[in-house]
Amino acid sequence: MSSKPTPFSNSGNSSHFETKDLKQALTMLEEYSKTLEMRVAERTEELNKALELIEEERNILKTVADAAPIGIGLIKEERLQWVNEEMLTMFRSERKQQYHTKNLLEFFLSEDDFITFFQKIDSQLKANRIADEDVMLKRDDGSTFPGHIKISCQDPMDPLKKAVVTVSDVSWREQAAAERMKKEKLKGVIETSGAVCHELNQPLQSVLGLTELVLMQIKKDDPGYEKIKKIKEQVERMGDITQKLMGITAYRTRDYPDGRIIDIDKASE
Repeated sequence: MSSKPTPFSNSGNSSHFETKDLKQALTMLEEYSKTLEMRVAERTEELNKALELIEEERNILKTVADAAPIGIGLIKEERLQWVNEEMLTMFRSERKQQYHTKNLLEFFLSEDDFITFFQKIDSQLKANRIADEDVMLKRDDGSTFPGHIKISCQDPMDPLKKAVVTVSDVSWREQAAAERMKKEKLKGVIETSGAVCHELNQPLQSVLGLTELVLMQIKKDDPGYEKIKKIKEQVERMGDITQKLMGITAYRTRDYPDGRIIDIDKASE
């Protein structure tokens, strides 16, 4: 009596199906591999484009930072890691390398000024705001200038661990204040001189007219003739002074025993 083949028997038919399944699996694996390679290539291309875009934006930011009219620096662990061109110009430094690892303390006139500055901006930093304050700063050549510093940091409790600092030269404020004061003084001088001229012109004209009338009525050999003539000359001189006062256009002064007075000649040139 012969036995019938079972589904688990090792027959030629079974080997045929196993070979077919293996071929299908290999084909699918090859397709998956191609798909994976294609997707990896696509992602790689996207990543390269993203890196190119990041690099382009980085170059743009660097160009903008270098063109900025204020000094810009990146701080890490209390030391500068990068500065723009304006920072070098402002502090009269020839090489950027000099500022790599430069401590922010070196910008200040003294350590006390440095500490005082951060005490003043402490509340701003703790409120997570951009902190700013005016302070005298020191250039590389030892000269000083009034500056305005702004600091934006990641950790308010340790602001110089990682931060962005900007520095502005505010010398123009002093120049503007001096120019404004000069204009105010000039305005006061012009108003005063105008009032003086207005009040003096009429009596001067009267005295001048009277002296001319007297000179016409007396003879030249009269003892009083020369005296009247001198009075007339001094009145005419006073008239010239009032004309100069009316023509003042600039604030000019000169030394005087008790201080300084308006230099009428130069002020009315």
